[in-house]
Amino acid sequence: MKPHIHALLVATLLVALPRPCVAQEFARLDVIIKPFEAVGKADPEFAKSLWQQLTQAIERKSDFRVALGGSAYYYLKGEVLTDEKRHLVTLQLFKAKTDRSLWLANYDYRRATADTMATDVIAALYSVPSSDTWH
Repeated sequence: MKPHIHALLVATLLVALPRPCVAQEFARLDVIIKPFEAVGKADPEFAKSLWQQLTQAIERKSDFRVALGGSAYYYLKGEVLTDEKRHLVTLQLFKAKTDRSLWLANYDYRRATADTMATDVIAALYSVPSSDTWH
């Protein structure tokens, strides 16, 4: 094949391939963080405070936009558990359209900060392949 015909073929394919629109690219940065659930003897006010701190840390440390509801590509659920032996925060990230779990982590909240958890959540969000978000 002659070089100019090959270049024309590649250019035609690039134009013809579907690409996400700008709105879809920006929407990919939306994440809903549902209020944390207090489990066992966990203080509901502590769970609410930790949820707020994590939300602020994610927005401060990344380009992700946090929402309380509506539509988004991802959502994060959290549970704060306290009993006689454990003090845990469980975070789970889901793809909103399919409710498919993308990531899960447990933290001893006496040793982990909201910034530490936010760093892990952001890394998980950025690790989702962009091709996965459109299905």
